[in-house]
Amino acid sequence: MAVPLRINARRRYARLFDFVCAHQGTHHQSTLNDDERNDMQSLKSYSGGLLKQLSEIQFPSQGGKPMGLCRVIVCDLKEAVGHLPELSLDVGFNVEEVHSALVKPNICGLYHPSLDLLSSVVEFLLPRAESVVIGETKTIVCKPEEQFEKLGVAPMLKRFGQRVRAVDLTGDERVEVQVPNPHAIEKFLLPKTVLESDLLVNVPKVGTWRATRLTCALKNLFGLVPQKRKYYRHHLFEGMEKVIADIAQIVKPDLNIVDAGNKVILGTDALAVDVVACRFVDLDPLTVGYLRLVSEDRNEKLETFIKKIDVAEPQIRV
Repeated sequence: MAVPLRINARRRYARLFDFVCAHQGTHHQSTLNDDERNDMQSLKSYSGGLLKQLSEIQFPSQGGKPMGLCRVIVCDLKEAVGHLPELSLDVGFNVEEVHSALVKPNICGLYHPSLDLLSSVVEFLLPRAESVVIGETKTIVCKPEEQFEKLGVAPMLKRFGQRVRAVDLTGDERVEVQVPNPHAIEKFLLPKTVLESDLLVNVPKVGTWRATRLTCALKNLFGLVPQKRKYYRHHLFEGMEKVIADIAQIVKPDLNIVDAGNKVILGTDALAVDVVACRFVDLDPLTVGYLRLVSEDRNEKLETFIKKIDVAEPQIRV
């Protein structure tokens, strides 16, 4: 099937995002080829908001501490709930009005984000998006519609009206997406909603899991794979860490908001957020295999990437 315009735009944005990641602290715009320059121009006409987020990234002078893409904020849960717009802007998330936003909380997994936090995410997005979808897919043991009710998500969303929906993405039309440099999976069938949404906000809760040690922002994206038996298939036959790294190449959240108990972690870079989240579950990030794979897919050692993360813990009066 033909790939819709928004899917093409999102892929172009992801490619430019990777270009910026690969050239932090430098000024290599001249290394863009003609196709990439055309992509930049097309993206400018498609979404001024996303381009503004890219253009406002501030790279320090050589030897300075990297900011922008690797900035991560850690704050109290109450601060996050009450000041999400300011905190999101501080990590570089600055998007104007869009048509659609997809929120991916961990609903069918082991660790569920705070309902207050999820509610604040919806309140934050509504002035910026015409429609908001809270999306999840089935697992062997959980159905999203049942979990939405059980966890209080469906009742909570009623106060927001028809612009916000909780959706089981398992039955969504599926689009085949190629992984650029696969470790295990060459292509995924992903829900069309994931690829057509103008914004993707990732809302996991950090925890541990024996198969990958860490479950957080990057692992939560695996929940967008719509096959019901995805865990059984990919864990046994491909290896979960490789699969998570493959998904990270094609699904890039615009904002990650992590429930870490009485703390919240925010950042636009899922890898940076996961590295910071490790300290809340007593893990050394260097021992988490998929963190290393994702960093290496960006042509950078994890040890080097970790040094570029700027962690801020602002004190906000609530």
